[in-house]
Amino acid sequence: MEVKIAARDNAGIIELKGDLDFQSYKELETAFNASFSQGRSPIILDISEVPHVDSVGLGAITRLWKAANQQGVDLVLACPRKNVRSMIKLVNLDGRIRLADTVEDGL
Repeated sequence: MEVKIAARDNAGIIELKGDLDFQSYKELETAFNASFSQGRSPIILDISEVPHVDSVGLGAITRLWKAANQQGVDLVLACPRKNVRSMIKLVNLDGRIRLADTVEDGL
């Protein structure tokens, strides 16, 4: 997985490319912690280039949401592909984690 970290205004934007799974979730957590420690809010995960998320990836997203939520930071999943959006809805994360069609919508 490729991970890029950017900032726009006070928002942290984490661009992910590749599968979010048991082999790559730690890269996401490292990037999140970097944005989180800088006081960024919201933190937007641009997952437009993530073709697949497994249960470990969903677990990582859930943990990140809980950590952000406890500190009053908004976590946004931007640009999820149809199959990834379906997985998020299947496990009822769409009611907790904000989904945005574009990164700009997440700001």
